[in-house]
Amino acid sequence: MANNTLLDNLQLFFDTSARLLICTRETCKFALSNGPSRVTTHLRDKHNISTEARKGLNQLLKSLSPAPLEPDDASPRADGSAEHDKLSARPRRRRDLDQQFEYVYLQTWTTGSTRKYWIIKRGGSMVRQIDSPAVQAHVHGVLTREFSREQPPGVMTAAPPAQPADMTAFPLQTPWLDRTGWDRTYSSKGRREVLAALTRTFTSPGGREYYIGHGQQYGLDGDLVSPGEDEDRIACLVRLVDVMMRRCEETARRTSRHMLCWLRSTQASSIYSKPFTLVQPTSSTKYRLLLKRCLAMILRIYRLPHDKRLQVTGLALTRKQLQFLNAIWNHGAFTDLAALEELAGRYKHPAGHAPAAVAGRGDCSQSANGDVGDNNEEEEEEDSEEDDMGEEEEEDNAEDHSEEGGGGANQQEEDRGFTTWLKGLGEITDDDQYDIEVEAGAVPGSPEELVELIFGLTLALATQPVVSGQPQTTALVYFSGILGFSSSPGGSAFLPARSYTSNLSGLIYILRLVFLEYALPLHAYPTLDIERRPRVGQLERLQSIRRRYMVMESQSPMEELLSLRNYGQVIARTDTPPHLLRWSDNGQVVSLGDEISVSMSQFRRLLEHFIKEAATLCNEMMFA
Repeated sequence: MANNTLLDNLQLFFDTSARLLICTRETCKFALSNGPSRVTTHLRDKHNISTEARKGLNQLLKSLSPAPLEPDDASPRADGSAEHDKLSARPRRRRDLDQQFEYVYLQTWTTGSTRKYWIIKRGGSMVRQIDSPAVQAHVHGVLTREFSREQPPGVMTAAPPAQPADMTAFPLQTPWLDRTGWDRTYSSKGRREVLAALTRTFTSPGGREYYIGHGQQYGLDGDLVSPGEDEDRIACLVRLVDVMMRRCEETARRTSRHMLCWLRSTQASSIYSKPFTLVQPTSSTKYRLLLKRCLAMILRIYRLPHDKRLQVTGLALTRKQLQFLNAIWNHGAFTDLAALEELAGRYKHPAGHAPAAVAGRGDCSQSANGDVGDNNEEEEEEDSEEDDMGEEEEEDNAEDHSEEGGGGANQQEEDRGFTTWLKGLGEITDDDQYDIEVEAGAVPGSPEELVELIFGLTLALATQPVVSGQPQTTALVYFSGILGFSSSPGGSAFLPARSYTSNLSGLIYILRLVFLEYALPLHAYPTLDIERRPRVGQLERLQSIRRRYMVMESQSPMEELLSLRNYGQVIARTDTPPHLLRWSDNGQVVSLGDEISVSMSQFRRLLEHFIKEAATLCNEMMFA
């Protein structure tokens, strides 16, 4: 027992099976020579162990049974042995002429050029993981295909290993996917299917229940199914989004150009040169659909069992969001469905041309893939809007000139009387201002109050704080990732940047309208305790909202959407084209995607075809 205590104090270990004395310090972890004074010299010179601490070591070494061997004389352990915890492991490669090489861990008894190694098993595997599982699967597949190609024809070879369904293939791991982090946030294919189902909208479910996904994997007795009554109510609430957005658009139309330039800016202290504008009705319908899908998802999550929401969706609703959801779902307006339908039908988006708020370009012009082509029409709106403004200014000037021309002898007396009245008037206060135009608030239980609550829920989503610096913890950013799911078979599970950034432009457009309505509403929201815009100090009120939620320095959902869109527009320039030219193995056929294929014989006849077409065209021009 005393012998073991001395060895432990000196951090030495005697392996009785290998008959070797091992120095277990982290800087060593190898076997020591048993020659005269070799062990004591090693402890003294390398580890500065005092003579007093080494007292009795030589006698102990002589008494060891069986006697220690020289490390060079000891046999190496068998390949595949368990890792020796007293020896250091060295990462190396195992040579194999057929399979190229594999990365492994090696151990040896000692150091030096004559040392002998053996391969150890760590974590139940002899192969050392050099990177992520996706990279390992990719390398293994490449080696398997190369090995199969070298075999003679007719020889059965192993197929490349199948990759797990929830693992993103290595060729699909792009900088765009690394920036979004979708493969980590939505790693489960089953959850992706559930989330995609949660975002679908229906205009008239007709009392039919809606299947969402399998519930057994989440500990539920049955499948995830939304009842027909819930779907009817969700469809009704989604239609009221048009009413809310029409109020936001009307506010934008009645907002000055200067305010809208600040609204479009993404910097805290600098204004944008062009103002925010309303897009065309077709684009507005697409953008509103994004908000409708988001609200449909939130409402369906709210209707899930409260103890299963996070487990099923991976998204936690905040207390403020739940308060609005409770008020909306249990609102008294649902007792009069006819009034709700009448209100929703009154504010359906018109099919014609919607007037722009002010001159400039909307967010749709910033879309990377050009889904919305309203730029030319918006430029026409800019010209017409400026012309209208010019005409109004000319009319005002003409009225001023006519009044000046009719002054006569009584002009000085009128000026003196006006000056006296103005001095006694004083400054217009906020109370006086709101007395001038009194607005009737929404009646409790009315459809209008329900619309205000929907606007409050939208604000709760737009202003949700980021938790632990992770934007995907917010509902809006989490929903934006769901918009990136791809349904293409055999391809990536997520959309490339080129096909996705238009969704971000739509969400940013909606958020700007919502924040403008929050800061400078044309009409008050009594239910939310939001007053209508003041006649003075509008910029200060807008700036307080902008700097907190809308600029790049703010840690908010909109800031993440702006950052992601900017990155996506840059990375889209280097994206792989949607279709690549592909040659057949015999080099005689070139294909573009899966639809167009041209053989070399057809290509040679192409010149003859052009000549015939040119001759036909000439005959028509000369003799027709």
